[in-house]
Amino acid sequence: MLRLFTIAALWLLVAVRLVSAQTPDAVWVQIEAQPTLAEATRAARSYATRIEDVNGFALGSGWYAIALGPYRLTDADQVLQSYRAQGLIPSDAFIAFSSSFRQQFWPVGASPVAGLTATPVPQPAAPYAAIPAPTCFQDVILRLQTYWASRGCAILQPY
Repeated sequence: MLRLFTIAALWLLVAVRLVSAQTPDAVWVQIEAQPTLAEATRAARSYATRIEDVNGFALGSGWYAIALGPYRLTDADQVLQSYRAQGLIPSDAFIAFSSSFRQQFWPVGASPVAGLTATPVPQPAAPYAAIPAPTCFQDVILRLQTYWASRGCAILQPY
């Protein structure tokens, strides 16, 4: 019986250490995402007048995130709930991990946040305005599929 108890205790200790090792040291409260750098910079500037710790990051899919932090996980949850209750951030804000973010663009001139690598932001190959207007419904569907596929999404079509 003592042997079984010892094995169970060791297993529990190992499991707790594995879970704690996977918990990130720093998390963010992502409050908004914008499709262009100019719009994201405007949004970051606006939030920075009301809230501290505003940062902006490229997401890598042509979108830019406005995030608060970094925080410990428990602190981030408190910040999220508090700012939501005060109406300072949108109700769809959420906790995001550092791995979601790429190059930091806000605050301007700030040194990159520790732990984040400065991955260059890919630029679109060609502007969408240069593509001729669709002539039929199938062209619209094809254009939507191409657009979302370039952002890493898949559209499943029914039979």
